[in-house]
Amino acid sequence: MQKQQHSLSSLFSLGFRPLFSLMALAAIFGIGLWLGYFVLGWRVIFIAGNPVLWHGHEMLFGFAAAAIGGFLLTASANWAGRPPIQGAPLVLISLAWLSGRLVMIFGGLLNPVWVAAIDLLYLGLLIVMIGNTLIRARNRRNYKIIAVLTALFCLNGLYHFSSLGGPVSADTAIRIALVMVSVMIAIIGGRIVPAFTTNWLRQQNRLEQTGKPQSPPMTDELAIAFSLALAVCWGFFPEQVFTGWVAIIAGLLHGLRMSGWKGWATTAEPLMLVLHIAYGWLALALVALGIAIGFDGLPQSAAIHGLTVGAIGTMILSVAVRVSLGHTGRPLRATKTISLMFILVTLAAVVRIFAPVSDYYMDLILVSGLMWIAAFVLFMIEFIPIYVQPRQP
Repeated sequence: MQKQQHSLSSLFSLGFRPLFSLMALAAIFGIGLWLGYFVLGWRVIFIAGNPVLWHGHEMLFGFAAAAIGGFLLTASANWAGRPPIQGAPLVLISLAWLSGRLVMIFGGLLNPVWVAAIDLLYLGLLIVMIGNTLIRARNRRNYKIIAVLTALFCLNGLYHFSSLGGPVSADTAIRIALVMVSVMIAIIGGRIVPAFTTNWLRQQNRLEQTGKPQSPPMTDELAIAFSLALAVCWGFFPEQVFTGWVAIIAGLLHGLRMSGWKGWATTAEPLMLVLHIAYGWLALALVALGIAIGFDGLPQSAAIHGLTVGAIGTMILSVAVRVSLGHTGRPLRATKTISLMFILVTLAAVVRIFAPVSDYYMDLILVSGLMWIAAFVLFMIEFIPIYVQPRQP
């Protein structure tokens, strides 16, 4: 009993421990259920509404939201110089996330108002916890994080209330939410990728040789601005040529932004290289999305999965691994298992992108999904035992 209590105490000692565990569960079971429906033909009559929209919702408001919460609950304490949120509040927010996933799975059997209220609880609590930490510390630099979380909360609400005659359709809410998650990736990635690269190059005594990783002037602000513009354009004008151009410009700006981050110098350490690959997926996927929207040059689903599996999935996995190692006292080096995770999620993205133009569409979707699942199964095998142990000295 004492050992069990000790394990639970360790699990709920920092936000990343329970929420990254839940993130991996969402990656495995969310995609597993989706493959069962889409590829294997399972009947999922208990899911409310369109299963395709459910799939998009759960990848954004289940999988990605858990990862974002785990990172922010851990990082915000450092940003604000305050004690981390732990114990009972982490149990509460974890239960709120789990409750949201359960009502989304069985939503077809429940009152939609209750489904919405329960599913919105997690992001609502996250905004309160992060907002309280940052606002009390007057950490104004990160108020934009609260703004993006609030936008995601509102978009989740619009998704739910679309079935009750809300102002926007569910697919509009999903498109805007996808871009807003990408904006969060861009904000956080734009800080940590060059910062971590700088630290690693300094440790390798190569910083003077390569120069300090930094973005070209104005590219940070412009890349975020055009991404926000894309959220509006793709949300409300999804078929217009100008929306395609906004996406292309946003992607090119993200590519230009990362061009000064010295990614070419990190090939010796997969833990560093994968961060650059993930951000590269963001730039590439936005350009591809623009071509798909404005010029019908690509299947739009290929570009969307470049953004979801490629950019969001790879960045989430790479950051989760790095945070998990660093905050549990482990060396910041990729083991063979960790390297295999990165290879699997990258291959999952590549295979999923090419599926729409292949004669083996369903087969490739199944292969991609299984590689994705395998990557996060390995994550759980590697890190769940660590999460229930105290930090190494």
